[in-house]
Amino acid sequence: MVKVRSPRWQKKRMLKLKEDGVTVWCQSHKMSSWAKEQKSFNVMDVECIQEGCQSETLRRMAGSVPEDQCLTVVFKGSRKSLDLLCESQEEARHWVRGIHTLQERLKNMNQKDKLDHWIRTHLSKADQNHDNKMSYEEVQKLLQMINVDLSDQALNQGCRCVELDCWDGDKGEPVIYHGHTFTSKVDFVDVIETINEYAFKASPYPLILSLENHCSREQQMVMARHLRSILGDKLVTKPLKGLDSCYLPSPEDLKGRILVKGKKGKTQEQCSSSSSDLSSSEEEASQKQAKPKTNEEDKPGVSRRSPELSELVVYTRSVPFKSFELSAKSPATDMSSFPESVALRLIKDSGTHFIRHNSHQLSRIYPSSQRLGSSNYNPQEMWNAGCQIVALNFQTPGEQMDLNQGRFRQNGLCGYVLKPPFMCQPDSVFNPENVGGGPGHRPVKFTVQIISAQQLPKPEWDKPTSIVDPQVRVEIHGVPIDNMKKETPYVGNNGFNPRWDCTFNFMVHAPDLALVRFVVEDHDFTSSNDFLGQYTLPFSSLRTGYRHVPLLKLDGSSLSPASLFIHVKVTPC
Repeated sequence: MVKVRSPRWQKKRMLKLKEDGVTVWCQSHKMSSWAKEQKSFNVMDVECIQEGCQSETLRRMAGSVPEDQCLTVVFKGSRKSLDLLCESQEEARHWVRGIHTLQERLKNMNQKDKLDHWIRTHLSKADQNHDNKMSYEEVQKLLQMINVDLSDQALNQGCRCVELDCWDGDKGEPVIYHGHTFTSKVDFVDVIETINEYAFKASPYPLILSLENHCSREQQMVMARHLRSILGDKLVTKPLKGLDSCYLPSPEDLKGRILVKGKKGKTQEQCSSSSSDLSSSEEEASQKQAKPKTNEEDKPGVSRRSPELSELVVYTRSVPFKSFELSAKSPATDMSSFPESVALRLIKDSGTHFIRHNSHQLSRIYPSSQRLGSSNYNPQEMWNAGCQIVALNFQTPGEQMDLNQGRFRQNGLCGYVLKPPFMCQPDSVFNPENVGGGPGHRPVKFTVQIISAQQLPKPEWDKPTSIVDPQVRVEIHGVPIDNMKKETPYVGNNGFNPRWDCTFNFMVHAPDLALVRFVVEDHDFTSSNDFLGQYTLPFSSLRTGYRHVPLLKLDGSSLSPASLFIHVKVTPC
């Protein structure tokens, strides 16, 4: 085909669908890292294909090129569109049909097909000499690709804060892995390149890189160099001009920007009181033991932070939490991280003070190191206290990830939602443990009628001849007084159009914080019910009247055409 950038810039290029069936390779003679990124694209990254001279570039050429041989590949996110001139009308139609067919095929894959395809793709990429055998070096490459792949999956789900556990690597290049464990090591530079590519595909709003820094001063300098060279103008290196330094910039101010979260280097006199960039697990251990964090910088052989890396920390400076009183006197750019157990204790003992703290500074909550299976805690309890960055194990599906997806379903899944006004005031008296009569107490009666369902699937592991016995559970997740679950009876042997006509009433005291979760399960007499589908959304996003609820799979992807048919009524009390 002919790649077109302007009426004067037109170059013949070879395009080829690779063996994985999802990647299109585009010929390029440029050797820069940016050009290499643009040499291929995944068909699922394609927003749409415009046939004819519809793009601005091709419209300028209308009349001078055959319109039925032109097409424009429009990508999701910030990647520039690709204008192409095919050799014939049939070839243009062939590529349009082909990409649409591949997209539909991928959307309709079941979980087993997706896993098989993912495994084959990564094994093929790692087998560099294509001998169908895996050398030690190729196994290492495979493990690295898997780790990097998990990073871009999280970003594509709207994740806006990524923790990077950084350690000294061989040959002067830092690596990322969970220290003192058997997790595979990934080059820091590879992860930053992945982040650069995927950071703003799902959301244009700022991304925070939380650096857990265990590197020597020399390799910190390498980290700083990679961050600057790869991320370029996306990286925030100085405070934004024209903004009040007493407050943090808004997500709108930081659109398209990447922030580094970490400790800032201090002067020689201050070094004796500074703490190291401990990882989440080490930070949790130090808080459990009720001891001050070890000052690694005072140990022999451990270098102080490099100024090159420290100066990249602008709006998200990591500091140890000591008390709400001291934090209130600190700048808004300071932020603390809390293990889930400490956060829960603070919520129960000092809920109102935690709310006020979170109106002034950012808080990051992370899972306990005791969660060896990468399970997740309930994020709703942390959102009730106004905590902004509630870190979860994105690789583990389940109720907690459903709540996370539901919380951020509003605002176009951009990864940011605005807290209710009563949680944003520095003198707020809201207490998530006791909302009776105070701010945020706006009780409503929520009446939902579960009428029927349509085209429910059966569990993938069931026999082809089996038929589901579906039942529906409606859950309210919010402040403790609002947490409640109610479920319908099951309908025997009907997954095509089961009907319940069950009506449930809920009293919701703090609707601004509540989530509603619809869960459909296959009733089982002898064991726990099998999950069929779910949908979670903020209570404030509910619409009254007759509604169809689209169901989602365990991994959050669409279960179309499966849905629930319900009626919603909300009455102020």
